[in-house]
Amino acid sequence: MREMQLLIGGCWRDAVDSFVVRSPFDGREVARVGRAGEKDLHAALDAAWDARSAMAALPPHRRAGVLETAAAEVLARREELAAVLVEEAGKPIALARTEVERCAETLGDAARVARSPASELIDLGGPLPVRGGWDSSAASPSASSSASLPSTSR
Repeated sequence: MREMQLLIGGCWRDAVDSFVVRSPFDGREVARVGRAGEKDLHAALDAAWDARSAMAALPPHRRAGVLETAAAEVLARREELAAVLVEEAGKPIALARTEVERCAETLGDAARVARSPASELIDLGGPLPVRGGWDSSAASPSASSSASLPSTSR
């Protein structure tokens, strides 16, 4: 059985609580995973906020390199990851392997987009994250798409 801590800001840490992951096939316990509490959530948000400017400052080829490294790691661990999907989701091994391959492909696709000069111009729309909430004034969705945006009030 696997026991998983929380990974926040690049550091593993114990959670206040945990929950059991059971195999949908036979109900046996396959993992115990840390359950994040409010302090963990705030720590994760702070870590993401602190990393934001450093990530934004990376040139496209470095961002692509991070994604390519992640894709290579997924492929290097494909059997381990497929086995986790079999245990935790009850997937047949062939479908689990396909899902792992698709994950690596998606990361590779994202790396290709990151290398593209046009990727610097992609407007993803929607509100921008700011400390303590969302800045809906920074978003500029078209009038036709603004009705489908989620509410930004919290």
